Amino acid sequence: MALRFLVCDAYDVAGRESLAAAGCTAAGELYARLLRRLQPGCEVGIAFPADAGGDPDHALAGADGVVWTGSSLTIHRERDPRIRRQLALCRAAFAAGVPQFGSCFAAQLAVTAAGGSCAPNPKGREFGVAAGITPNAEGKAHPLFQGKAIPFDALTSHEDEVVRMPPGATVLASTRGVRCRPSTCVTHAGSSGRSSITPSTTCARSPVSPRCARPS
Repeated sequence: MALRFLVCDAYDVAGRESLAAAGCTAAGELYARLLRRLQPGCEVGIAFPADAGGDPDHALAGADGVVWTGSSLTIHRERDPRIRRQLALCRAAFAAGVPQFGSCFAAQLAVTAAGGSCAPNPKGREFGVAAGITPNAEGKAHPLFQGKAIPFDALTSHEDEVVRMPPGATVLASTRGVRCRPSTCVTHAGSSGRSSITPSTTCARSPVSPRCARPS
């Protein structure tokens, strides 16, 4: 039976329109293409959880895994309905035990949804290349970093930072200049077992490998 993935494009309408106007491919479509290449025959649906009218339980129905993109939104503005809707979906996936993976914004989303907190980085926006990302002992043993040079660099663009980790989070790597680190495996106990999210080091500070993301 084919695996079914739900790709959550975390940009709002204005953010998606801005990317399109610049000639960029939508973030959700980029992830969908990658999943189809890595897992031939899989089924991929794309959702836009920042938009009004979504139902978290309906969106997750039948999904074997959820993949989150980055976003031009900021997670610490939790009163923003575009943020609240995405937190609701992430928490519903945790509760259902559905594995999640994400990048950039998804790191802060996972931390907040699991009980941690984020805030604006007092040093301002980090943009360009995050140099010298260095896995710690847990990170070196993690499947996410297998085959990578140590230390390594990655593209980055964010203005938030994690200021309080949630229960069950595991820091895997660090860079200079942020209090919470680029790689974090966030595990949350849900009604159907345990679900993890590992936002990728590509753009921020937290990641989940497919092997660590399976609910147990």
